[in-house]
Order: sequence, then C-alpha cells, then structure tokens
Amino acid sequence: ISVAGLQNTILSRSSLEATGINQGGKILFGYDAQNGTLPFSAYASLDRYSILNTQATASAGLGGFIETSGHTLNLLATINAGRGGMWLIDPYNYLIDTTTKANAIGNALTGGATVTVTTESSNTSYGGSTDSSNIGDISITSNITAAGSGTLILKAARHISLASGISIASTSGNALNIKFLADIDRSGDGINVVNGNITTYGGYVQIGDGSIDASTATYLVGGDVYIAGSSAQTISSSNGAVTVYGEVILANPNGLTINSGNGNVEFKGLINSGNTYTNTTCSSCTWIQAKDAANTANGTYPSYLATVTSRLENAIVSATAGGTAWLGARRDSSNNWNWETGPEAGTKFWVGSSSSGTLVSGQYANWNSGEPNACCGLANGTNGTGENAMQLIANGMWNDLFDNGGAGQTQNAYVTENAIVRS
Repeated sequence: ISVAGLQNTILSRSSLEATGINQGGKILFGYDAQNGTLPFSAYASLDRYSILNTQATASAGLGGFIETSGHTLNLLATINAGRGGMWLIDPYNYLIDTTTKANAIGNALTGGATVTVTTESSNTSYGGSTDSSNIGDISITSNITAAGSGTLILKAARHISLASGISIASTSGNALNIKFLADIDRSGDGINVVNGNITTYGGYVQIGDGSIDASTATYLVGGDVYIAGSSAQTISSSNGAVTVYGEVILANPNGLTINSGNGNVEFKGLINSGNTYTNTTCSSCTWIQAKDAANTANGTYPSYLATVTSRLENAIVSATAGGTAWLGARRDSSNNWNWETGPEAGTKFWVGSSSSGTLVSGQYANWNSGEPNACCGLANGTNGTGENAMQLIANGMWNDLFDNGGAGQTQNAYVTENAIVRS
C-alpha cells in the first residue's frame, strides 16, 4: 500500500492493513526512501485514531515493513509492523567531524553509561542534522575517546563510516563496549565502513546483531564490514570479545590486526579480500569521458570505472560515492546491458532496454523503480538511441542516462575501482 501526495498526505480515523499469513506486507506513507517511487510529502499526518498494520496472522509469522515520512510529520497513529518487522521513520544523517561533537559523545561515556547514536532521531550535540529527510548515514571523521567505561551504540538506516586515521578508543583501565549496526531500514544497501582503529581496553566490539533478512533469509542484516584504511589498522580489545555478524571485505593492502588477548574472535560470515574504490570529481563529465579518465586515475594499482556484481559491493560503492556518479555499465546496440570495464568487461547482466527486462542468471542488478527506460530517443554513443549508460543515484539504486551527454546529461563524479593485488 502506497500513499503519498506532493503537498499534503493526511490519514484520519482510518486503517491501512497489509497483512499476510506467514509474513506481513509493505505500507509506504508520505514517501519511499528506499526507491524514490513516491513524492516526498511536504506535510504528512496520521491522527491518533488511525492504524497502520503489517503483522503476520500466523503466530510464528514475520512482520512486514512500514515507512512514515514527510518534511513535516505529525505522527499520533498506532503503528504495528509485527514481530521481526521494520518501521522506518524519516532518518537523519550524523556527521561527527569536530572535536566538540566527538567530545560530547566521549564525555557521556563514563560510569557505565550507554550512548546511542541513531539516525532514527537527531542529537545535534553529537552531530545529528536538523533535516529528517536525509538518507541515514553516520560519518565519523574526528577521534572519539571515552572518558570512562560505557557502551557506544551506532545505528544507521544506511551506512556507518569510520574514516581512515580516525579512532574510537577508551583510556587504559576503562572498558568501552562498541556496537555497530548499519542498514536498520533493511534495504540491503547499508554497510559498516571501518577504515580507522578501535581500542576498547576490555570492552567488546560487536558489528551487526545476528538478525537475518526476513524477505530473503540469505544474509545477516547490518553486520557487513568493509575495511580499506590507508595505513595498517588495529582492533584491540584487550580480552574483550570481537564478533562480526556479516561478511568482511578486507581491502587494506597494509593489513588489519585484531588483538583480543584472551577474548573470543568470531566471524559469522565470509572473510574476503577486495578492491578499493574512490569517488572522483569531474566537471560536467560524460560517461565516455569518465570511463577514459578512470583508466588512468591510479598509478599504483590497475583502475577503471567501477563495476558492481553483488549486493555487498553495491553498498560499498554507494558509501564511497555519497551521491550520484557514473558506473562502468552500458547498453549495447542489441539492448543488452554489459559491464565494459575491468575484469568484468564484456559481462552481460541485463537483457532488455526497459525495466521489464530480464536479469541474467547469476548476475546482480539494482535498478531504481521504472529503470532502465532508454528514454528520449536521442542518439547515444553506440550508434543507437536512448539513454544507455549507468548512473548510481544517492539511494544506491541505478538509473540510465546518455553516455555522450545527450539531453545535457552529465555528472560531476564517477567511482573508480582500484584492483588491489594483495591484502
């Protein structure tokens, strides 16, 4: 059930129900933050007599998904997403980029206190934005040092990023527990990007919470980790446990050291090596220009316009871009979508010029709703017509645009993939 108007979306003395026997359905009210298929309501209101319900009717069933959004949101209704379901309220971004913000968090971590930084609400002292229509990222670019023992919980609708050279640490004798949980909106687009260092002096480090995606039952939610710092990294827990509920991609050629003393270290998912990615700015560049520039962007390792072959890689690329950018796929004259760069060059992943096309078996795609659409009938750079080059958009989904700048379609960034030869 989707309900959204550009100006006002109002529910009064009404019920919206998307229930099922084994799993609840989906209700979108005021916006579709994951896919952008609905207008973002200027004002959304649900009165106290209204009900939104996506629970399962079977006792062992799983709940569904509810989103309530609006530039201004008046929320008094009863919301029931069901057991294991998800209720998404407009997320905020956090940018912890100054000593003042980092110290506000560190000073609160004393006497066993728990500090939660969550994109579900905003604490401006901790770096929260004042705009609840953000995409729900937490970015840490200033060192956080705990004043004493405590627990720091980081929860993001999408990505959590600890910048290279930045640390989260406690002082000697003070045990700091740290929890990372990305992708709390369960879109599959969130990841924990850990490019800095962590020191807990006896506290535990937990990434993810062990929950499994209810819709596919194929991956752990919120615990995937990408490690790609510019220098050697360390996670030191001094007898505290280190637990990762997800897949680990290690792309730091200088390595990662985990020193847990007598504490347990558990990886609940795969550990793989991976490439690094760079968001490169350009001035109104076409896809063709970005492809040529990416081939010479990095002199240390082979580089090319990024290709994406999995949900996890798409999350990494999206976190790297932080907005719209070119990616390395294009539609050919036979209306097949192929990766044209790097080791995947020539790999076909989508058959057809429209959203009703077919995903090639064993391949991955993440098109935005209604895309691709080969819009507009103008000539493109492959002697065909219509939009034919891949654009990554801010929510991690894909769109098609002209490769040659047709209809004035250019970008100001592209993502370069750098093939790391050791890890």
